[in-house]
Amino acid sequence: MTTPSLIPIRLARACCFCAGLLALTVVAADVVRLGFGQAASIGVAGTGLALVLLACWIRSPLQFRAAVVTLSVLCGLFVAEMALRGYFHLRAPADLLLPDSTDVSRLRFAAHPYLIYYPRPGFRSTEGTSHNSQGYRGPELMDHPSLRIVLHGGSSTYETGVPHDELSWGPQLQAILRRELHDDRIEVVNAGVPGYTSWESLVNLVFRTSALRPNITVLYDNYNDVHAREVDPAAYRSDNTGYRKSWDELEFQKLLAAQESPTLRYSLTARFVYVRLLKYSVAPTFTSLDLLTRARTANHGKGEANVPHNPPIWFERNVRNFVAVSEAMGAVPILMTWTGRGPESQPVAEHNEIIRRIAREHSLPLCDLASSEAIRADSSLWHDPIHMNESGVKKKAETLARTVLLQQTSKHR
Repeated sequence: MTTPSLIPIRLARACCFCAGLLALTVVAADVVRLGFGQAASIGVAGTGLALVLLACWIRSPLQFRAAVVTLSVLCGLFVAEMALRGYFHLRAPADLLLPDSTDVSRLRFAAHPYLIYYPRPGFRSTEGTSHNSQGYRGPELMDHPSLRIVLHGGSSTYETGVPHDELSWGPQLQAILRRELHDDRIEVVNAGVPGYTSWESLVNLVFRTSALRPNITVLYDNYNDVHAREVDPAAYRSDNTGYRKSWDELEFQKLLAAQESPTLRYSLTARFVYVRLLKYSVAPTFTSLDLLTRARTANHGKGEANVPHNPPIWFERNVRNFVAVSEAMGAVPILMTWTGRGPESQPVAEHNEIIRRIAREHSLPLCDLASSEAIRADSSLWHDPIHMNESGVKKKAETLARTVLLQQTSKHR
């Protein structure tokens, strides 16, 4: 006769054994199609096998209690996974699907035939960053503004340290100018793109922002051009191919898939908790794209010893061409010196001096941000050593606004 104490143990063994066989049967027959995929099917099969082994393991009351806890947890996770897959796959509209971190259509940037990449039109982030339909950070452009200013540069122009559009450089500068000049038709367009050097900013002006017919073009390049000088001297070329290379979306997908956590890739429960509840992003990152567009000889961040052997001749050439193109299309170019937090490095100082010299030679408005020791020394203005936070961006906007207001005042004299 079976003793009462053995009944729960045998019942638990039977439940584990049946659940394990059911999981294995589901995978083998492939009767439930809720977007499992090959790797997820392997996971379900592994769970089923573990349950069968658990059934064989139960021999004592202590093992019985451990099995009940394990089975409860697994059943809960299984139910949650099935419920989420059923909801998102069968009922939820497409815009509610959890983002796929290998889906390049969700990437902040898109491939461009002449710029390598540019801001993906229509992009929206959960942090408050957006791109308009033309691929510029911020809202849609105005029709026939009274004064249009276009900002060019890298991440310090795009403002990666400021996630909310309304607190970034362009809107803060626009608000100041509208208030001071009593004109709500003034528009500031942010054409900055993280990772851009003066090469990309020049091409950006020629092929993209010139079509906006700006009244004023602003160039805020410097730091990324130092990285372009870190290449081996033999690879330091006029077209920057020693530092840059093209990319394709298939290669990028492979890179993202290799970087992503398998748990987030194959479990909707884990992805739901991570993205929806904890508010973390699994969207492809700019860092991944930046790595993918560097040439084999780039030496990014590792070639400081090469910089003195690669003089900033191409940076100067690019800045001069930026000025020439701007003036040829009837815009006033404003050059800005660049600054980061802390002491100014020698290569950055060289670039800033080139900017000052070109501004003097062409009698151009100069916003000499790098001359402000107070801004460099105030750690409360910086998101990191390179990028400002909201308070720092406000200071930068106020500094550039003074230059623009002086230019506008002198124009009307």
